[in-house]
Amino acid sequence: LGPNGSGKTTTLSCALGLLHPTSGTTRVLGQPARRLHRTRGRVGCVFDVPALLRGHTVAQNLRYQGRLRGHGGGRTLHEALERVGLGGFQKRRAGGLSLGQEKRLAIAGAIMGEPELVVLDEPLSGLDPMGVRGMLDMLTELVSDGQTLVISSHRLHEMQEILTHAAVILDGEVVREAPLESYLGRPG
Repeated sequence: LGPNGSGKTTTLSCALGLLHPTSGTTRVLGQPARRLHRTRGRVGCVFDVPALLRGHTVAQNLRYQGRLRGHGGGRTLHEALERVGLGGFQKRRAGGLSLGQEKRLAIAGAIMGEPELVVLDEPLSGLDPMGVRGMLDMLTELVSDGQTLVISSHRLHEMQEILTHAAVILDGEVVREAPLESYLGRPG
């Protein structure tokens, strides 16, 4: 958690081996960021702006993401779409989806194959109130099903439904990490 510009996306990018940190180390599922290829198929991620092939169908996008991420077994394409509320969208072009549907499609790609960990960068950004409610409900269901999520957000009031632990980042530094209940109802 942290305000815009605090370093949340940069931290996730370093943890996922997409950027090199200027200091410190990160490990994901026991692997250092520079060896993250060893976690292929075990980690799914979605950044703030979903990377989709807009001219391709929803099903084509998921098949492509599955191959890139090494998803074998686990949730099928159909099951992943059902899980995120896009059942019946397989033949629609990704370019014709709303922002909320694009985010759901990206999340379907991240959860296909049932990875151990799913990293979501600002999954609520740009969504209207109904879209936020739908996304929170979907994420809550994923957590209830046992999926481990790492989520970056600046919206504690909405994320508190999902989170069990939170780290607060300010100016690129983790200033506090604790169970969620220690943040709630305390001034400051």
